[in-house]
Order: sequence, then structure tokens, then C-alpha cells
Amino acid sequence: MPAVMAAAAFDKHVNQEDKATACERLVCYARERKEAFHPYVQQVATLMLPLLKFVFHDRVRSAAADIMPHLMICSRPLGQPARMAVESAEGVARRRH
Repeated sequence: MPAVMAAAAFDKHVNQEDKATACERLVCYARERKEAFHPYVQQVATLMLPLLKFVFHDRVRSAAADIMPHLMICSRPLGQPARMAVESAEGVARRRH
């Protein structure tokens, strides 16, 4: 999982097709693993939220939007409302950029 997240991370030196593929793979992981994905929710949300505004590749932006409802479903076992998980990740993402 860390390798996929590293490939999806915002870095202008990463090949844009590789970034898009990594983002789409994260969507698949979150969608298929559901509650088993919960250890990665905050880290992936922190990674994907800034990519909602990624202007260099449509597939990256699309994957960032696609993953959000799945992250909310995956966050249920954490005992926190999904909104709190995403807002927490959004705060971390803002501090990084």
C-alpha cells in the first residue's frame, strides 16, 4: 500500500499516467476492502483531497472525487463519523500545502 500511495502523492516529477493509475488503484482498494481499509482512511484522504484540484490530469481528479464516498464508508469502524475523518484529513492537507 505505501508504494501505491507514494506513486499517487503530489510530485511533479512522477509520470502523470503512473499517478493516475495509482489513484485509481486506491479507489479500487477502498471500494473492495471496505472496513478492512480503515487503517488507511486518514492517510489516503490527506493524500487525495489536494488532488481534487489537480489540473494536469483528468483521471487523477476523477479518482480523487471517486474515492471520497468509499473513504466515508471505510471510516465507520473507526468509531468516528465519516465527516470527522474527512475534515481531519482536510486540515492535515491544508497544513501541508
